[in-house]
Amino acid sequence: MHLHQTTIWKAASVAILFVVGVLCYAAFHFIGGQSYEELPAPTSPIAISQAEKEEANKEKEGVAIPKTVIFENKTLREVLAQMSDTYKVNVRYKEEGLANLRLYFNWNPSEDIYDVLTLLNSFEHFHLELEGNTIVVSQ
Repeated sequence: MHLHQTTIWKAASVAILFVVGVLCYAAFHFIGGQSYEELPAPTSPIAISQAEKEEANKEKEGVAIPKTVIFENKTLREVLAQMSDTYKVNVRYKEEGLANLRLYFNWNPSEDIYDVLTLLNSFEHFHLELEGNTIVVSQ
């Protein structure tokens, strides 16, 4: 019996150490550790990737690099107005109330207009179609 009790205590000790280790890991990474956004940028030239070098060179050359535009609780009118300026198209609403629908949307201006319209059409309350040089908004 004494050998059986010793085995149980050893197993319990290992289990307790494992649980404590997991809790310490979680506490450090989720509570006390810095998130990746808070970490300082690398200063060593060795840590800079090739893509980062190319992006820096383009910025130096004056080439505009499209950034993702985040629309947070914006009206469809505001979203499509900015897109129409970029893609050089007009916007027509079949029902004027559709222009006031609010949405959250991440847009990359370097994407093709057809891909963007397909993505926007995943919303349920409106449908977008490109007719010639005009985005037509319908229900």
